[in-house]
Amino acid sequence: MADTMLVQAETPGGETVVVPVVDLDAIGEGGGEQKVAAGLPSLSGALDSIKDFTGELRKALKAMQPEKTTVEFSVGFAMEAGKITAMFADGKAEGAVKITMEWAKD
Repeated sequence: MADTMLVQAETPGGETVVVPVVDLDAIGEGGGEQKVAAGLPSLSGALDSIKDFTGELRKALKAMQPEKTTVEFSVGFAMEAGKITAMFADGKAEGAVKITMEWAKD
Protein backbone atom coordinates (compact mmCIF):
# COMPACT_ATOMS: atom_id res chain seq x y z
CA MET A 1 0.00 0.00 0.00
CA ALA A 2 1.09 3.57 -0.56
CA ASP A 3 2.87 5.54 2.11
CA THR A 4 1.07 8.04 4.31
CA MET A 5 2.73 11.36 4.91
CA LEU A 6 1.89 14.66 6.57
CA VAL A 7 1.31 17.57 4.21
CA GLN A 8 0.66 21.23 4.91
CA ALA A 9 -2.43 22.41 3.05
CA GLU A 10 -4.59 25.51 2.84
CA THR A 11 -8.24 25.53 3.87
CA PRO A 12 -10.85 27.45 1.84
CA GLY A 13 -10.67 30.14 4.53
CA GLY A 14 -6.93 30.58 4.00
CA GLU A 15 -5.74 28.78 7.12
CA THR A 16 -2.82 26.36 7.04
CA VAL A 17 -3.42 22.86 8.38
CA VAL A 18 -1.43 19.65 8.40
CA VAL A 19 -3.26 16.58 7.08
CA PRO A 20 -2.20 12.97 6.66
CA VAL A 21 -2.42 11.96 3.00
CA VAL A 22 -1.85 8.74 1.11
CA ASP A 23 0.87 9.27 -1.48
CA LEU A 24 -0.71 7.88 -4.65
CA ASP A 25 2.33 8.89 -6.70
CA ALA A 26 4.37 6.32 -4.77
CA ILE A 27 2.18 3.40 -5.89
CA GLY A 28 4.11 1.26 -8.32
CA GLU A 29 7.14 3.53 -8.14
CA GLY A 30 8.68 2.23 -4.94
CA GLY A 31 8.22 5.59 -3.25
CA GLY A 32 7.98 9.08 -4.55
CA GLU A 33 8.46 12.68 -3.64
CA GLN A 34 5.50 15.03 -3.93
CA LYS A 35 5.87 17.78 -6.44
CA VAL A 36 3.72 20.64 -5.19
CA ALA A 37 3.04 23.66 -7.36
CA ALA A 38 3.90 27.10 -6.02
CA GLY A 39 2.34 27.56 -2.61
CA LEU A 40 0.46 25.11 -0.43
CA PRO A 41 -1.92 22.56 -1.94
CA SER A 42 -5.57 23.46 -1.36
CA LEU A 43 -8.18 21.38 0.43
CA SER A 44 -10.98 23.12 -1.51
CA GLY A 45 -11.35 20.45 -4.19
CA ALA A 46 -11.34 17.62 -1.66
CA LEU A 47 -13.90 19.38 0.53
CA ASP A 48 -16.09 20.09 -2.52
CA SER A 49 -15.99 16.36 -3.32
CA ILE A 50 -17.17 15.54 0.20
CA LYS A 51 -19.96 18.12 -0.06
CA ASP A 52 -21.07 16.72 -3.44
CA PHE A 53 -20.92 13.10 -2.21
CA THR A 54 -22.94 13.76 0.95
CA GLY A 55 -25.49 15.91 -0.89
CA GLU A 56 -26.18 13.21 -3.48
CA LEU A 57 -26.24 10.52 -0.80
CA ARG A 58 -28.79 12.54 1.18
CA LYS A 59 -31.04 12.90 -1.89
CA ALA A 60 -30.92 9.15 -2.57
CA LEU A 61 -31.69 8.24 1.04
CA LYS A 62 -34.50 10.79 1.30
CA ALA A 63 -36.17 9.21 -1.75
CA MET A 64 -36.40 5.92 0.18
CA GLN A 65 -38.35 7.71 2.95
CA PRO A 66 -36.96 5.97 6.02
CA GLU A 67 -38.16 7.20 9.39
CA LYS A 68 -34.59 7.33 10.62
CA THR A 69 -31.26 7.26 8.81
CA THR A 70 -27.76 7.16 10.22
CA VAL A 71 -24.75 7.56 7.96
CA GLU A 72 -21.18 7.08 9.07
CA PHE A 73 -18.28 7.52 6.74
CA SER A 74 -14.57 7.91 6.95
CA VAL A 75 -12.79 10.31 4.71
CA GLY A 76 -9.09 10.26 4.19
CA PHE A 77 -7.04 12.38 1.88
CA ALA A 78 -4.82 11.31 -0.95
CA MET A 79 -2.28 13.27 -2.92
CA GLU A 80 -1.44 12.76 -6.55
CA ALA A 81 0.55 15.10 -8.77
CA GLY A 82 0.55 17.72 -6.01
CA LYS A 83 -3.25 17.79 -5.67
CA ILE A 84 -5.17 16.70 -2.56
CA THR A 85 -8.33 14.65 -3.12
CA ALA A 86 -10.90 13.07 -0.81
CA MET A 87 -10.63 9.32 -0.40
CA PHE A 88 -13.77 7.49 0.72
CA ALA A 89 -11.88 4.37 1.74
CA ASP A 90 -9.73 3.29 4.60
CA GLY A 91 -6.03 2.64 4.34
CA LYS A 92 -6.71 -0.84 2.93
CA ALA A 93 -8.80 0.63 0.08
CA GLU A 94 -11.94 -0.84 1.60
CA GLY A 95 -15.06 1.27 1.43
CA ALA A 96 -15.75 3.18 4.58
CA VAL A 97 -19.43 4.14 4.35
CA LYS A 98 -22.00 2.61 6.69
CA ILE A 99 -25.69 3.39 6.25
CA THR A 100 -28.46 2.32 8.64
CA MET A 101 -32.11 3.01 7.78
CA GLU A 102 -35.20 2.26 9.84
CA TRP A 103 -38.86 2.00 8.91
CA ALA A 104 -41.73 1.40 11.34
CA LYS A 105 -44.29 -1.31 10.61
CA ASP A 106 -47.50 -0.09 9.03
